[in-house]
Amino acid sequence: MANAGAWYRVGTVNITKDSRHVVGVDTFWQSDIVAIAVGDEFTVNNQTSYEITGITDDKALILDRDYSGVTSIGKEYAIRRSTSGTTNTRLAGQVIKQFNQKQLFLDDLYRWTNSTQATEDIHDSHGISRDVMTFHHFDTTATAKLKTAQTIETAYEDLNTSISNLSSKANSALNKANYADGLIQRARDTAVEKAESASDDK
Repeated sequence: MANAGAWYRVGTVNITKDSRHVVGVDTFWQSDIVAIAVGDEFTVNNQTSYEITGITDDKALILDRDYSGVTSIGKEYAIRRSTSGTTNTRLAGQVIKQFNQKQLFLDDLYRWTNSTQATEDIHDSHGISRDVMTFHHFDTTATAKLKTAQTIETAYEDLNTSISNLSSKANSALNKANYADGLIQRARDTAVEKAESASDDK
């Protein structure tokens, strides 16, 4: 997260008594838009300040003297940016950093747009990369799912047609069965009548 104010408080620090080295956690001391610089002031209690004499990377800096406080992990801290003689340097650094970050993003965007891989790295404003699904993979995945959906739809329509055909055949068979039942019933009635008539003639 960019922090361009007079005080920098992003993340926390791990700091050891009698050591000049400070370890940052979720800090961006070098890659922030307004980077921490030699000469800035470091403090964890707003009372004792230490001059920063070196910044190794985003998560490591060196103080001008040993830390006299208690060893702490995940400690809140603050860095006061120095304004003496560093304004132009900071402004120039901001411009260069923003230009480089924008160029990096454009390069990432071009590669991501034209890639045939499933994902490509896109760098955020701190240079941290994240995997992002490419257009190619999205199109391939969407096309495959669309074909699957069309196949399912076709199978559903075929099933409905088969059910309709079976229903028609079942109705036809039922009508024929009813007709045959009627014929059988009439034949039975005729046979009974003839049997009764023959019995009366005797």
